[in-house]
Amino acid sequence: MEALARARTAAGGDLSTFEQMMLRKPRASMDNATVLKLVKASVGKDVILQLIHTSTADYDVSANAIIELKEAGVDQGIILAMINASYATH
Repeated sequence: MEALARARTAAGGDLSTFEQMMLRKPRASMDNATVLKLVKASVGKDVILQLIHTSTADYDVSANAIIELKEAGVDQGIILAMINASYATH
């Protein structure tokens, strides 16, 4: 986003309101503990998946961590999204 802001400024254009908002709002970070907390609070799968897709990934996706998630009742689709998000950031 900073590159976008620099490019717009260099070209003499202003950022849109949305672009300005996105520059100011940091992305939330999600980790295993946060996912577990959301699952235990009965937050819907679709909401958790959206948070995973729009947050910075900081997941432990080791075999032991995945076993712990599964034993805690985390849906397989959520675990797969966590794995995908972890490797998409590397």
